[in-house]
Amino acid sequence: MSTNPPAQSLYDLSIPSTLAGCQSLLTILKKAEVHVVEQKFTPSAVLEKRLFPDMLSFTRQVQMATDTARRGVDRLEGVVLSSVADNETSFGELIARVQATIGRIKTADRAKIDPHLETEIEVKMGPEHTLTLTGRKYAEGFLLPNLLFHVTTAYNILRTAGVPLGKRDYLASFLS
Repeated sequence: MSTNPPAQSLYDLSIPSTLAGCQSLLTILKKAEVHVVEQKFTPSAVLEKRLFPDMLSFTRQVQMATDTARRGVDRLEGVVLSSVADNETSFGELIARVQATIGRIKTADRAKIDPHLETEIEVKMGPEHTLTLTGRKYAEGFLLPNLLFHVTTAYNILRTAGVPLGKRDYLASFLS
């Protein structure tokens, strides 16, 4: 009788939750776009909104979430990191960015990701600091927490802007 724990799939550990996080972001973005139109808000007032002066704007939170997800898949597959210009100025453009990121996540290749469970992955944290983590630690300790931080912050910015969001809007993608 073997006492070894079952093999863990890096793909299963990372990709479904990354996809759900981005789908959650898409849900709240679409609700925000409708709300802004219905309330006749100036879109830039919401897109530029921050929780605190030293925090990133709503638009930047969306950009950071999508960069985290897209580059997370790249890192886990061991491919060159992709880059997307941060030039969105409307809800429609942000929605398109999230949809493109979801498309990338859906192309994630299990055969490329699973072998990297214990492979070291480097993450540049500014010009002078690099994190080196195993694939497992990267997924559990960086990719998912970082992605969900930005999605949650975007959600909270929208709530402070009066967008009628609830926990179900956030969690629905994780539960389906």
